[in-house]
Amino acid sequence: NVPIDLVGKMGSRNAKHMSILAAPSLLKYAAEGKLPLELLHWYNLEHPKECNFGLSEAHFPSRPLEKWKEITKSAKGKKVVKYEREFDAEESNEFYHKLLQRPQVFEASVDKESCKLIIRMNPLVAGHQAAAHLVRGRGLGNDYAKSVEVDYCLSELSSMGEPLTKEFHVPNSDAYEEATVEGMELPLYHRQAKALTRMRAIEDGKVEFNEEERSEHILNGVGWCLIGRATKKSPLKGGVLGDAIGSGKTVVTIALILNGIEEARASRSCEDGKSGATLIVVPPGLVKQWDDERKKFTKNKLKSIILDSTNTLKRYSVREICEADMVIVPAGIIEERGK
Repeated sequence: NVPIDLVGKMGSRNAKHMSILAAPSLLKYAAEGKLPLELLHWYNLEHPKECNFGLSEAHFPSRPLEKWKEITKSAKGKKVVKYEREFDAEESNEFYHKLLQRPQVFEASVDKESCKLIIRMNPLVAGHQAAAHLVRGRGLGNDYAKSVEVDYCLSELSSMGEPLTKEFHVPNSDAYEEATVEGMELPLYHRQAKALTRMRAIEDGKVEFNEEERSEHILNGVGWCLIGRATKKSPLKGGVLGDAIGSGKTVVTIALILNGIEEARASRSCEDGKSGATLIVVPPGLVKQWDDERKKFTKNKLKSIILDSTNTLKRYSVREICEADMVIVPAGIIEERGK
């Protein structure tokens, strides 16, 4: 068989020839139902024995590790420290060539003896590349990778159209039971107590959502597209408590912190520098208000530290930070540089 270059230097030229000479016959072949699979039908893929989906370096090479260099300069008599990213030309070149050597989803060749055009499709390639976005960088190991579900389908670009989208609704907590928190000085309103129940469920990992990644690969010149899809049901990590100004978002959050305070305190370790505190990042004008709300609704059941600047941070020890239940900071502190 004589291979046909579909992605290299001759890719564009060969794709044009394919569209003229082969595409009409291939599309007719598909329309007559002679393909070994149905278009737009999803087929499940079993994890390969040699390597679970998402972990294959051959299909999805790991990027070179980021490296940063510290640069110290003097400006107006002050020491200024900056960090610049370093690039290793050899590593970058090696990564680039690994990308070029990845297996292709579609392979085309001509059988000289029979004068036939042969199109081969490898859905495992699309499966690996889709799953890698759910698996890589999480440090969750091989068992997690194996739990990812992978499937694929073949489609025609002309029939894909716009993606199907459901009507968006802003969710609320009306269907939830009202929660109570021991230690609150004032009771929550009904809608606040329902919101707290929902937030508790999320914190406890009882609310799941479907993570999905896709990898699309087009057979140039023909217009077929193979789609690899990787899905994984995962616990929802946090959310947004959206409500009107003055509706009590602060008190609901404080109630959530108080509800889980025993677990948070049990998880901290001053020896390891591990804090169980909740970090509260707010506009500068709300820092004191947040602490006042803490006192109003919990008295001194929650220990709070206010860090209004990096200089304030220097006055606290690691132990004091670790033993706090709440650390309240203005948003601007993140951008401070030794002020």
